[in-house]
Amino acid sequence: MTKRPLILLSGGLDSTTLLQRALSEGPADVLYGEAGQHPQKTKNERLARRQIIDHYNQVMPYKVWNEYEPNQRVSMNGTASGTWGQMVPWLVYALQAVNPEIHSEVQMGFVMGDSNSLVFQDLIQAWNNLWKISKKGDVVPLVIPLQTYVKYALLNELDPRVYPLIWVCEQPTSDKACKSCTPCLTHQHALNVFKQHHGQTLQKTNRERLKTFNNRRLNEEPVIIDSLSQFRCTNLIRTNIDTCKWETL
Repeated sequence: MTKRPLILLSGGLDSTTLLQRALSEGPADVLYGEAGQHPQKTKNERLARRQIIDHYNQVMPYKVWNEYEPNQRVSMNGTASGTWGQMVPWLVYALQAVNPEIHSEVQMGFVMGDSNSLVFQDLIQAWNNLWKISKKGDVVPLVIPLQTYVKYALLNELDPRVYPLIWVCEQPTSDKACKSCTPCLTHQHALNVFKQHHGQTLQKTNRERLKTFNNRRLNEEPVIIDSLSQFRCTNLIRTNIDTCKWETL
């Protein structure tokens, strides 16, 4: 049996891009777990995930086979600061869900410039060490496929029908984003960079892309998004995307 990736899917831009890429090549499994954050954020992420998965299962050549969500939340208490970083529970949840017989790798959606970008290798080493003390057999590798990308590049790639479904805010009020937390500000910066490079907003670009979908006959093959222009920063030391050297892929 061909193995498939296990994707840690929060419903944000990064992890949704990972899922879109994976389902263009084969089936995938997804995992979600509470990271002890704002309860409204968790609610909104669950809704986003449901809509994203349902959409991709309809339009992509392959489907999500299994969805995992631990029944018991990892406790966020017991540290000097009172909270863990969200990576800690995600690693624990992934160790619970991963199956070496069916999973080829565990994919985590972080990009260059994220607050965790300076500890990517530490994160992978932590995964390997946790595997040794909690699992048997060869380690299923933890990979961060987008670590050389910035968020602006992902906006080029994401299915325009999915973009309205993603959720990025950490401090929402009901179903509205706060527009002031770090993820909200980071996302807004990516939108600004997109506009600088394309000469128009992402919203206008996506409206133009959607015309392509709407003009197709209903009985045609599903439309798979192919990036109009993907970019990767070639200088991994830099975290300021405005000063990166850009390389067309």
